[in-house]
Amino acid sequence: QLASNIRASLDLDTILATTVRQIRELLQVDRCLFVWYEPDASPPVWNVTYEAKNPDLPSLLGLYPIDATGSHSQQITNLEIIRIADFETVTASVERDFFISIGFNSLLDIPIQTLSSQIGLICCTTCGVPRHWSDDEVELLVAVGNQLTIAINQAELYTQSLDSARIAREQAAKLETTLCELQQAQTQLIQAEKMSSLGQMVAGIAHEINNPVSFIFGNISYIK
Repeated sequence: QLASNIRASLDLDTILATTVRQIRELLQVDRCLFVWYEPDASPPVWNVTYEAKNPDLPSLLGLYPIDATGSHSQQITNLEIIRIADFETVTASVERDFFISIGFNSLLDIPIQTLSSQIGLICCTTCGVPRHWSDDEVELLVAVGNQLTIAINQAELYTQSLDSARIAREQAAKLETTLCELQQAQTQLIQAEKMSSLGQMVAGIAHEINNPVSFIFGNISYIK
């Protein structure tokens, strides 16, 4: 049912918003986020783009520096699942302090990779008490991640097809405009050629008239 809900739309916003909402309801977690991993940004960041949460929690939407999460970036680059039951037990002070500062007690990250090589992750967290993520929950989210990857790929292909169609329409409109301009230029050239021919004909007639007139005018005095 979750897979059907996720893949019921070709709109990326709808797909991701539906995913985080459905997962949070299913697993009864405090937060479910969808995050894009953007290592090529300047500076590199985690981009939290979609969120479903308890109403009393502050929003975490926005950009966060990758350095603040310690080794998480390398694990996500390798498409590794991250499962942390209690951040108080994490020995790496950088990531422990960061996640505790934003209210995380536990974390489950499921990375996905799209056809365009973008990496995103489904992030489930608890904020009140630690949570030991079961193998069944991890397996379920991996399956959801696979369905989400398919849905995102379909949405990207659909968007690309719309862009291609739009570009084709724009090119057709430009070609039609160019054709009209060429037809106008051709008409103008034909008119110019006609006027040129007419000018040559008039010049020839004037020359033929001018010769006898000049002869007559030049001999009037002799005639007198």
